[in-house]
Amino acid sequence: MGRIIQTTLQFCLLLIISSSTIQAQQLAKEWPEESVHLTSNSQTFLAGEKLLYSCVLTNNNETSNLSKVLYVELFDETNTSIFKHKLQVANGKANSDYFIPTSLSTGHYKLVAYTMLSQYNAKQPFAEKDVYVINTFKTYNKPERSTATIAYDSVVKGSKTSVVSIETSTSTLNKRDELTINVMPKQDDILFASLSVREVLPIKVNEDTNADNIQPITNYNAIPELRGEIISGTVSGPSGNLQDVNVSLSMPGEDFINLQAITNTSGKFYFVLNAPYKSQNAVVSINEASFPNASINLDDKAFKFKNQLNYNTVSVSETVNSWLLQKSIDLQIENAFYEAKKDTIIEPKFSDKFYEPLGETFVLDEYTRFGTVRETFIEVINLAGFRKTDDGYNLLVYNYDNEDETVSQSEEPPLILIDGFKQYNTKALINLDPYTIENITIVPEQYRRGSQIYNGVVSVVTKEKDFYPNTLDASAKEITLQALEYDKSYFTPNYKENSEKNIPDFRAQLFWKPSILLKPTTFKVVTADKTGRYEINVSGLLKNGEAFENVIYIEVQE
Repeated sequence: MGRIIQTTLQFCLLLIISSSTIQAQQLAKEWPEESVHLTSNSQTFLAGEKLLYSCVLTNNNETSNLSKVLYVELFDETNTSIFKHKLQVANGKANSDYFIPTSLSTGHYKLVAYTMLSQYNAKQPFAEKDVYVINTFKTYNKPERSTATIAYDSVVKGSKTSVVSIETSTSTLNKRDELTINVMPKQDDILFASLSVREVLPIKVNEDTNADNIQPITNYNAIPELRGEIISGTVSGPSGNLQDVNVSLSMPGEDFINLQAITNTSGKFYFVLNAPYKSQNAVVSINEASFPNASINLDDKAFKFKNQLNYNTVSVSETVNSWLLQKSIDLQIENAFYEAKKDTIIEPKFSDKFYEPLGETFVLDEYTRFGTVRETFIEVINLAGFRKTDDGYNLLVYNYDNEDETVSQSEEPPLILIDGFKQYNTKALINLDPYTIENITIVPEQYRRGSQIYNGVVSVVTKEKDFYPNTLDASAKEITLQALEYDKSYFTPNYKENSEKNIPDFRAQLFWKPSILLKPTTFKVVTADKTGRYEINVSGLLKNGEAFENVIYIEVQE
């Protein structure tokens, strides 16, 4: 019964969240003012380069541990989302990257970062960075009138601050040399800092002042994601009373997730995803036999401020043509060796199946195989069985009493899953080819999942972990849930090993550390095959909300 108590507590917490967010618009003033701060490795990129970014959440001049999910999007001048990343926030911080494809046109883009909670903040509902892209692989039509011009500019302007100091082992290096960088904080009010070592671009964006005039959204009523990602919606239909409807979220697959929720007096339901999952299709469903002609409507979580963003019309000066040509060649060479220089993806640990370690698992290859699922249960699965009814079969789980070794059957149905996909009857299971089944787990005791108590759990896992029903009920909603961005360890060459010595190195970004320790720290950086000037940039945020930046330069020579 321990599992029942645990899931009951989780359900009560969800009810607390649900009841406090039904009138989210009226309670907006009561939410804490969470802000997002965004930094990136550059403002101007060529197609084929990587945009690197890092974010920190703040509340009351401290790192915020409120929101658990952060969203980062890149919009073009038509307010079309080019990409949308979903990131898990750890200790108030999150970071990722985006490879700029050759499909993007030359122009002005907006990189924005926000949480569901930050959009209630009237002063700063989101963080924003201007991004300019030059695509040398796509035809560029110079506009008749422009409000921003990208032109050649060889003047290098540094930036100094007393917040941190940067010291290097030398200011002049050869190709493929190792550089030691010491970063030392000089103040104790630093909230966040990142480190970038990147080639200095001999270009400048001359742009008109075109600031966004952001106005609060008066009808914003999203639910802050304080425990994890929230998927919410409403069940509606002709039956009138749609309170206490059991709603299921099924994410089938190898690391399947199945969640249960119950509707409130308004037919509203909420799921909280607080564990990593792989990107896949999911289905939100109800038992249509119990609630005929009902429909499920999911809440919109789109960024609410995109129509308030302003863009410049970009012109690229001919003064950069020769530099663009050489830069384009360097990028093509560098990207040709992508496989040898891939970043290391740190895949999260996916949760165990929710019923583990309870239950007994029957691996069917360890038994004689039978031609039907029904025969398999009769001959192999001694904890459950089918009972014939007028319209098919019911599946019953046998409850064993360990004290007197008696067996009882309950007429209440168990929770039936096939690769995590909830089944409201036994039709799909009984028609399944038993030779496709890898194992069957039976939990032979009462089990609370969400708001409902089931008479046990029957979980069938197929060999391919790819079960999906041929047809869905009309009320079911298919959705694609984008996985969280994985953490990465960014590539740094090791020229002490022969395996990398013969690979060309035309990296513009020599080093990137999205979040550095706020204490004296040493970093090792390896230069590339390109001569020229590189900037070492430490930028971040103070507790009073003030941004800081310190930039010094090194030279790489022949």
